[in-house]
Amino acid sequence: MTLTYATPPNPIELTTMEYTLMENSLFQQTAPLYQAAQSSSLFQTLQSLYQEMGFPSQKLEAYKYVPTTSMGRLHTTPAPQLETVNMPISWQLSPDLAQARTLVFINGVMSPIESTLISDPIEGVSLTPWKNTLPEDGLIEASQSSTDAMERLSLATLSDGLTLTVSSDVSVQPVIHVLFVEQADDTACQTTDKASNQTSGQDTPQQEQPLTPPPKVSYSAGRLHINAQEGSQAHVMVHTLATTPAATMANHSIQLNAKSNSQVHLTLNQHTVSNHWQFMAAHAHVEEHACATLTTLGTGHGHNRLHLSAHIHGSSAHLEHNGTTVMSQQGRQWLHSEIHHHAPEATSNQHVKALLQDQSRHDFDAVIVVDQPAQLTDAKQLNNNLLLSDSARAYARPQLRIHADDVKCAHGATVGQLDDDALFYMQSRGLNTELAQCLLTYGFASEPMQKVASPLIKQWTNQHLLVALGQQESPMGCLMDCNTCHGDEE
Repeated sequence: MTLTYATPPNPIELTTMEYTLMENSLFQQTAPLYQAAQSSSLFQTLQSLYQEMGFPSQKLEAYKYVPTTSMGRLHTTPAPQLETVNMPISWQLSPDLAQARTLVFINGVMSPIESTLISDPIEGVSLTPWKNTLPEDGLIEASQSSTDAMERLSLATLSDGLTLTVSSDVSVQPVIHVLFVEQADDTACQTTDKASNQTSGQDTPQQEQPLTPPPKVSYSAGRLHINAQEGSQAHVMVHTLATTPAATMANHSIQLNAKSNSQVHLTLNQHTVSNHWQFMAAHAHVEEHACATLTTLGTGHGHNRLHLSAHIHGSSAHLEHNGTTVMSQQGRQWLHSEIHHHAPEATSNQHVKALLQDQSRHDFDAVIVVDQPAQLTDAKQLNNNLLLSDSARAYARPQLRIHADDVKCAHGATVGQLDDDALFYMQSRGLNTELAQCLLTYGFASEPMQKVASPLIKQWTNQHLLVALGQQESPMGCLMDCNTCHGDEE
């Protein structure tokens, strides 16, 4: 097992015409949000800003291991605009978290019917749908400042957007649960057999090459702005999932603005299955004496990419990022992270773990940048990878760019297998092999999740982590025993 990532053999460069075909399928009509707001000029401006950068290729360092070649050949179609989900939202909630206020985006469009925060608002929390008040200057500025081509594409093809504002000195008690649900026509997942030139359904197993999505994909893009005013506190959980086996591509983005003395805890869970692609851009701006905590959980066997960008603008501010990835089969997780320190005496801590099974892959490409004025900065970055099969691969690239001379910074990465000595010790104490492996893998993957501030969100993430670990060969009974053992120790 090596600390490498398998590069696709003989990558094929797409021609300009092939990229244009994909872009034309997305830009064949004005994006739904700008069409509803009757702002075609803004759509054209954002489209031009995207085309300045163009569709990402593997020549870009941030997309070196993302198979943009196969993505560029997709025939994308706008996702249908729906008001309700085809299954109860409650199945995604634990009994306690069911009391949270929900904001539900279906195919990138907010659903007032499914969103309990609309019917049961929270005092001190205001919502501004963009169909009523479109932040044109903010969208243009976001596109101009973005270095991610997929985010620029998302801004130019928005289905809907929303601004959530927590008023000054307000401590929000209920958890705010945001769901981005992808729901497409099941017929979209059918593929064409090149040999027979016949459309194949579910009765015939498909022999697709790895990382090659079906040719027709339902596409959606949504955006959420979270503004935490001075002295406010809030817990927000964002969950992305697909409810149908049809092929989908989600290209969502979140922007968090933490004003001075505010505390915001944001949990982001990306779950995908085969035929599903998720691109998520998360941006954080942290002012003086503010604290922004980001917890990420990536699971499944689809394709996830998270672009994390954080800017610490105020002194004595703190940014925390704790993440866990559990992938199986041919699942892919790409994390591209940029943490910028602009002000003195600020701190940041980033710790990401990946547990990889079967032929799954994880790509950690992260950098901490410390500007010259940011003296007395304390920044840490660590990536740990656990490979559970000989075919799993991890690629780690932690980086520091320090322009100040009085700082305390550290970074590192590890990769390995389960510790044979630890397994032997646990077996010598009477535990069978399955339970010993269960305890070790759960202990490894759950550490970042234990730092979640909200007990309700911690319980929810722990449940989903156990389900993800259940994709191993270990039986679910082993996992339940594992959970019971932890409870007995407490």
